[in-house]
Amino acid sequence: MKKALLLLIIILSISFITFNSCDRLDKLVSFNLLVSNQFFIPVFDESILYDEFEGNETIAYFIQELKFSDNETFEKNKTNPTKVESIEIQSFTLSIDSGSVSNFNKMKKIEIFAGSGVTQDKLIASQENIQFNAGSLSLKVEITNEAMKEIMQKDLYVLKLAINWQAPIEEPVYLKFIMNFRIKSIPTE
Repeated sequence: MKKALLLLIIILSISFITFNSCDRLDKLVSFNLLVSNQFFIPVFDESILYDEFEGNETIAYFIQELKFSDNETFEKNKTNPTKVESIEIQSFTLSIDSGSVSNFNKMKKIEIFAGSGVTQDKLIASQENIQFNAGSLSLKVEITNEAMKEIMQKDLYVLKLAINWQAPIEEPVYLKFIMNFRIKSIPTE
């Protein structure tokens, strides 16, 4: 009798958990999230670079802070980044807002990292053998969807761009880093 009662309690518990999990998954909202950051690359100081620049110099640029929680798309979909259940990375693109395309053909390699100050920087996208012909460049995704979800759920990240240059650039350039995601999230209501 005790075994039957224990078995009944276990079955009811599993049924309750399964029902609540399915109910929660049925209520997920799906939406596209587009995030972009603009940043500036200044002209290299040629006197310093010609002494040290051997055509293989990596220079890091810090991009604006990245805070997913202030994105209006989450608010519009009545959710927030901490409620994200799954994320699908659709694309990472780098485009030139102003400046010469010829400057970017001097890039050998580009890497974009995300760091919070307390965690180790994570490589999120990269590209080698740059050919910036049309003013934009699709970057190879280097991060898993699960690791990107962790970044999205944190309060604040700083993006860092590391470029391996073949030669100095002659004019300042403004770039835009565009990230496109498909999100499934639990509503806050």
